[in-house]
Amino acid sequence: MATKNMFLLCFTAAILSSATTALLLRGVPEAHAAAQNAPEKILKAERFVLVDDKGAQRGVWEINATGVVRLTLCNKEGKARLDLSLYQDENASLDLYDRDRKYRASLGLDVEGSPSLHLRGKNQSSVNVLRVDASGKGSAIIDGKELK
Repeated sequence: MATKNMFLLCFTAAILSSATTALLLRGVPEAHAAAQNAPEKILKAERFVLVDDKGAQRGVWEINATGVVRLTLCNKEGKARLDLSLYQDENASLDLYDRDRKYRASLGLDVEGSPSLHLRGKNQSSVNVLRVDASGKGSAIIDGKELK
């Protein structure tokens, strides 16, 4: 009887040991695969939308269909008030809009890095421009008249 019990005990231990070994070995590839699929610490997207606690859009960071990289900040009604853009030709601009989404001011750099400042009146008809060209020469247009 003792031999039979000893045999059963050894047989049970062997089965448990084999099962444990099989489970451990099976878990190694799964653990390795899980480590390879672990989430990155970098988010990648073509568009990020910032919303407030009520779900209103307050900002957008995107690359649009024409390749322009743009950061847009919006008021609490979701209307864009500020655009920071980098165009494909590497021109950069900061554009400001009033509450009616009318373009009011722009600070930009052209391909050569020459800066310009455009200001528009509320009715959009008057445009004032300050500019420095690539040679360093400045110019100004105030109410449609070039200042010298």
